[in-house]
Order: sequence, then structure tokens, then C-alpha cells
Amino acid sequence: MAEQPVGERRREARQAGAVPVLVGGKLGTGARFDEKTTTVDVSARGARVQLRLQIKLEPGTEVTVENQASGEQQVFRVARVGGRLPGGYEIGLEATDAKPGFWGAAG
Repeated sequence: MAEQPVGERRREARQAGAVPVLVGGKLGTGARFDEKTTTVDVSARGARVQLRLQIKLEPGTEVTVENQASGEQQVFRVARVGGRLPGGYEIGLEATDAKPGFWGAAG
């Protein structure tokens, strides 16, 4: 396994997993957002997604993620915000209280 840079250490390994999700929350402006997307990768406690938001979410922001395949919802916090990509930002999410099996077979 490749070593991760010091600032990128994770509690658990992530695995590729395209799970359809609905991510919702409030922007720093107070405006609500809801966006359908697909996970890039997942772990038991988190996921990485790309959001098309024009405003960057701040680390610590709470969002609700609904697994579109199962209908289950879970609260996550933004753990990491990557640089601007064409079409949005890549966001690392960490569960505030991880639910076993939330990602289904992908997790």
C-alpha cells in the first residue's frame, strides 16, 4: 500500500465505490443545498464525493447524506475540502456516528 502524506492519514482505508447519494445541508450564507451525486470512494466512517457547488463548504460543516439505493440517511461533517475542480469541489466526509453497512456492498 502506498504511504499517504502526513496531512492525508486516515483512520481506515477507503475503497472505490460508486454509491448514488443525496447530500444536503446549509451553506455559509445560510442558503440550503441538496445535490445528487455519486461517491468516489467510501470507508466505514466516511466517503469522498464531488459536489457542483459554486461556494466552497468549510471543514466542520454538517451535512446529511442519503444513500439513494437504501434510503438510509446519516449525518456527516466535512473533514476535507479539495481544490476547485472543473464542475465543483471534492469533499471528504466523516460520519459523526457511523452506521454499520450504510454504504451497502461498497463499504
